[in-house]
Amino acid sequence: MKIRAAVLPAAGQALEIQELDLAPPGPQEALVRLAWSGVCHSDQNAIDGTTPTPCPSVLGHEGAGVIEAVGPGSRMVVGQHVALSWAPNCGVCEECSRGLRHLCGTAWPAMGKGGLMDGTSRLSHGGDTVFHNSFLSTFAEACVVPDASCVVIPDDAPLDVASIVGCAVTTGIGAV
Repeated sequence: MKIRAAVLPAAGQALEIQELDLAPPGPQEALVRLAWSGVCHSDQNAIDGTTPTPCPSVLGHEGAGVIEAVGPGSRMVVGQHVALSWAPNCGVCEECSRGLRHLCGTAWPAMGKGGLMDGTSRLSHGGDTVFHNSFLSTFAEACVVPDASCVVIPDDAPLDVASIVGCAVTTGIGAV
């Protein structure tokens, strides 16, 4: 499917609105039609190069929307409203098995490579890979994300508020 997204071509460059190809969700993944995306200092760190980021990349690591499609074995249901988390976990690695899901040995190494949990991207432009940011890439009309990044919320929860729960709110609470 074709989507519009804000793409970071390279560190130090301005974001560019581009039409990208978004592949369907793979196993245990969901396609989310985004309603809102938060903007965080981490996005600016990617733009200015403070945080090394594979490029070209679609930034954005907090958002909310509605599930439009699911991949094989997904636990998600089309039509569910979700807030997105940049911190998924596999549930089976050594860290997850010890109850340390926030230190997932699968997710952390994969995140820095710009893919999803399986290490591959669902984004492309003219046949060339475009990288994900923190498994989400919410600076787009839609994104494919790991099921583990989806937090189901009530249908009447305001999506603008839900969009910042995945990073801004949790970071603020964690700081306190």
